[in-house]
Amino acid sequence: MSIRQRKIAAALAAAGIVACFSACGGGNTPAATTANTGINEAAKTVADEIAKGNPESATNPIETAADSSSETSGANTGDYKSQYEVIEPDISEIEYTINQKTFESINIKNYTGKANAIKYPSVIDGMPVKSVGINPEKSDVEYLVIPDGVERIGNIGFELKYIDIPDSVIGFGEKSFFNASSLEEIIVPGGVEEIVNNAFYNCRSLKKIVLSEGVKSIGEFAFDGCSSMESISLPDSLEKIGNNAFWDCSSLKEITIPDSVTDLGRKLFMNCKSLEKITFPKGMKSIPSECLLSCYGLKEIIITNEEAILYGDYKDSPELETVVFKGKTISGFAFADCKSLKNVKSLENVTLIGEEAFRNCTALTELELPDTIETIGNDAFVGCDALTVTYKGEKYTKSNFDELYKLFK
Repeated sequence: MSIRQRKIAAALAAAGIVACFSACGGGNTPAATTANTGINEAAKTVADEIAKGNPESATNPIETAADSSSETSGANTGDYKSQYEVIEPDISEIEYTINQKTFESINIKNYTGKANAIKYPSVIDGMPVKSVGINPEKSDVEYLVIPDGVERIGNIGFELKYIDIPDSVIGFGEKSFFNASSLEEIIVPGGVEEIVNNAFYNCRSLKKIVLSEGVKSIGEFAFDGCSSMESISLPDSLEKIGNNAFWDCSSLKEITIPDSVTDLGRKLFMNCKSLEKITFPKGMKSIPSECLLSCYGLKEIIITNEEAILYGDYKDSPELETVVFKGKTISGFAFADCKSLKNVKSLENVTLIGEEAFRNCTALTELELPDTIETIGNDAFVGCDALTVTYKGEKYTKSNFDELYKLFK
């Protein structure tokens, strides 16, 4: 008997052991059932091949079952719903009040039971549920399903990891998910026009968030401290992002702000230490001061508004390599000491470069100025030892930058 045939024989014996184990009640878990079924089916195939006189064509049933089990478990990767058995709790386990304005709807305040996955009822005492919440300090709920018809979400528990929000929801309370440090993902429906101040403050496990079309504004500190969030897709309906909205989103790597946005707050991405690329909207005429403060990993900035004014400085971005700027004004000291800056593109609309704007940009080797330029500030290119500036066909280097400056006095 060959080595391969011995392995197959051993595998058939193992299949018999598994069958016995199942019969004795030792394999009643879903995972065991799947594995047993796979092994038994594979073993039958092996037996058939051997009976036909083709032992070399037979595959090891343990290997086959393992492959099948791997495929099955992989199908559920990321499907959090499969991890839970969702129950609809008994009314005795729900704390609620009747709306004191209309006396026609229910506000759920808390769930007092022990289940970790629940779906709130849509009707209590014959009245529709319009608002839901969970006491943040008294809940073990990890997965919450909100029924259709609910319009508002109040405070949510610290242990909550997942939440299904219906399209009927039109608003969150301030600090709805405040300090919900276990929350991992959420889809915000388009009916929620405003992400209120502090809405997801310190949701440090939040990795995936989808803002649906219809969301118009993001409030101050809305995602402050969401340190696990690597990316976020912003809808074309968005118009405003408040101060410090993404402060300390230290895993955020790239973001494109849609062209619909016309109002950006200060210190918007402060301490986003992993942020590498940002695209600002065409509607923005000025980039707020300190918008990218302490973004140490920033490599690329894209500003496409043709009237844009670039304020502030980027000395906190030592890895900045590429700037695409289609606006008019580069303020003084804007890129001072950005020693990794290599590419400055699309300057065809620039009319002003402020004093020391590119000071000590030692990696910058070439820059072409457009005919639109009207002002170049003192020492705009001081310390740029490798730089050649081209203006109206003439080339200027560190040895004659002063001649260039004199043209604009």
